[in-house]
Amino acid sequence: MTFWLGRLASWLARSAKRQRLLPRPSLKTLLAKVDSKAARNAALARAYLEHGYTLTEISYAAGQSYYTKTVEEMS
Repeated sequence: MTFWLGRLASWLARSAKRQRLLPRPSLKTLLAKVDSKAARNAALARAYLEHGYTLTEISYAAGQSYYTKTVEEMS
């Protein structure tokens, strides 16, 4: 029984990793059609919440310093 639980746990861990690594749109694509500050903030929040980008990746793509601003403060 323990053997099968170990195999199941291993399979679940691999499945979770595969789901995290699913193809996601690039930040350049997400920020391409942004024409206002509100639209930019929505795109940045979507990148973080829906696509799993880190705040460091997002701030670099937006031309901001991670230490200066966060997604919520970019208004």
